[in-house]
Amino acid sequence: MSRSVVRPWDQFATAATFLTRLPVPARPAKDADEHAARLHASVGWFPLVGAVVGAACAGTFWLAGQVFPPLAAAALAAVVGALVTGAFHEDGLADTVDGLWGGWSQERRLEIMRDSRIGTYGTLAVVLSSLLLVTTLASLPMAYAGRGLVVTHLVSRFVVLPMLALVPPARDDGHGASVARPPTAASWLVAALTVVVVGAGLLGWWSAVVLVAALLTAAGVSAVARRKVGGVTGDVLGAANHLAMLVGLLVVLALVGQGAPGPFG
Repeated sequence: MSRSVVRPWDQFATAATFLTRLPVPARPAKDADEHAARLHASVGWFPLVGAVVGAACAGTFWLAGQVFPPLAAAALAAVVGALVTGAFHEDGLADTVDGLWGGWSQERRLEIMRDSRIGTYGTLAVVLSSLLLVTTLASLPMAYAGRGLVVTHLVSRFVVLPMLALVPPARDDGHGASVARPPTAASWLVAALTVVVVGAGLLGWWSAVVLVAALLTAAGVSAVARRKVGGVTGDVLGAANHLAMLVGLLVVLALVGQGAPGPFG
């Protein structure tokens, strides 16, 4: 099936159902080939889906912050994020860390990454990243926290596009292989416009700094994955996404701490 015939709503719905547990109505795919074509065509909508997830987390943080201290509100926002996504990216982070540091050969590392069980490395990665997320979010002023959540979830989904364009797949099956072809010009256009409009609208020039930090994070993850397993997998993409979001929030916190001129003057 040609990707050009995949309708925009089907692309968005595929991205939303792939990245989240949200019940987005969509026309059922006729077969596996059509589903793969939709998934491949949907990557341009990943940033918008990320913004929706970020908005859910931001709304939770604001509402909880009316009743609870910042640390508790941040923890609840993290819980909502995990529920909305089905802990999709945390799972990718755990599997990636287990595989890349738990095996002695490329084949063994890929085998470990396929294993649904979580090991010591993966457990530490999820626990420490969750602690970092909650403490960073709790340290941000409410207005910056909400905007930061939306923008960091937005740009962290954007980094998938250059990874797909520049890094080969580590294997020829699985979710990573389903979207492994370089994104089309249409996907780049949709993703870039979403990042520019939403990012600049919420954080001004800070969004560019956050985007650069997220891209550098993804580049680092890609370099390690390419050296250890020969390329990216779905788990590696998820790990890069989660780490890019965390680094982006840390950048927002650093900009606030340094008193950088921001979206509020």
